[in-house]
Amino acid sequence: MVVRIRLARRGHRNMPFYRIHVADARAPRDGKHLEIVGHYDPLPELDGNKHLSLKIERIKYWLSVGAQPSDTVARLLGQAGIIPPRPRKGLESAMPKHPNTCPGRMENKHLTRKYKEQQARERGFAAAEEEDHIIV
Repeated sequence: MVVRIRLARRGHRNMPFYRIHVADARAPRDGKHLEIVGHYDPLPELDGNKHLSLKIERIKYWLSVGAQPSDTVARLLGQAGIIPPRPRKGLESAMPKHPNTCPGRMENKHLTRKYKEQQARERGFAAAEEEDHIIV
């Protein structure tokens, strides 16, 4: 039996509130569960914070016997310091592959000009004095 630590939605329409359940992976989202190990309120309160309540000892127990947290629960447990935070998906595609590909930055324009001057010297031509224009 595969055991998951996941969220079960409660609350009203447009006012979600989640319980953190330990459940069989085949059980429905809001269905039968083994234990409630916390709750999460994603809507900021008057103090501007989202509230998270956890039974840390029970979560550590379930993780030690092989329960797998869902992606959202793993993010919450990483923020709470119970497990090491997972790297976020999609960040590697957001980073530029080469420093010259990010337009509008002075250091990148400087690197591009130096690179072009070096290439021109290697080819024996004088460096062009034109500015680089990048259209995105």
